[in-house]
Amino acid sequence: ESRRLAGVLVLRELATNAPTLFYSHAPQFFDTIFVAIRDAKLNIRSAAVGALGQSLKLTSQRDPRHRAPWFQKIYDEAQKGFKIGKDDSIHGSLLVTGKLLHHSNDFMLDRSEDVCGKVLSYRDSRSSLVQRTVISLIPTLANFDPRGFYKNHLKVCMVHLLGMLRREKERVTAFCALGEMAVAVGPQIAPYIEGITSIVRENLSPKSRSTKASHEEAVFACISMLARAVGPVLAKYAVDLF
Repeated sequence: ESRRLAGVLVLRELATNAPTLFYSHAPQFFDTIFVAIRDAKLNIRSAAVGALGQSLKLTSQRDPRHRAPWFQKIYDEAQKGFKIGKDDSIHGSLLVTGKLLHHSNDFMLDRSEDVCGKVLSYRDSRSSLVQRTVISLIPTLANFDPRGFYKNHLKVCMVHLLGMLRREKERVTAFCALGEMAVAVGPQIAPYIEGITSIVRENLSPKSRSTKASHEEAVFACISMLARAVGPVLAKYAVDLF
């Protein structure tokens, strides 16, 4: 375990600080990194995905003739992880999907609808880690293709996030994701403002503040992002929030 963790941490640093050396060995890296991405240990999976993210950041700046086959390989490996069906492999594949959305330029455009459907299909997973990962990926999905997301997935995601806001363990993640998603879709979030502010009021009530102070920072961050998304529309509800 410690050797595998050390290995992926070294690879991440090489991709960051020795890009020319790393790039010459990129094919071998992409052939082997998924062993660690599907590891049973969370710290190894996270470190491996961090290394993959650095490698994608590097390769996205290089020759597009090389990029496309590597992006395809990574995408195919992520699909394999989903098919394996274990929580560890699903979690790894969700993280990889997020990295692809951030770094693969136009490669994911034709796949964005399938990717959204796949990620959101795990929103009710029995694994709390997988659930939280899906929540954290919702803003990434919204930012990648705001129009398609609004048209096909906003309602489903709103219902899901509003439900998660009522679960204490997921509340901080859900408030952050909700705010970031609102910024991504902009005024399209307006029809949901009343429902959102109702839950915000509950979390800012004196009783909630005394028992759940750790949530306040996420609540205020969400309010700030909602204001950016809808502007004056929020003013109608803001007077009742504090």
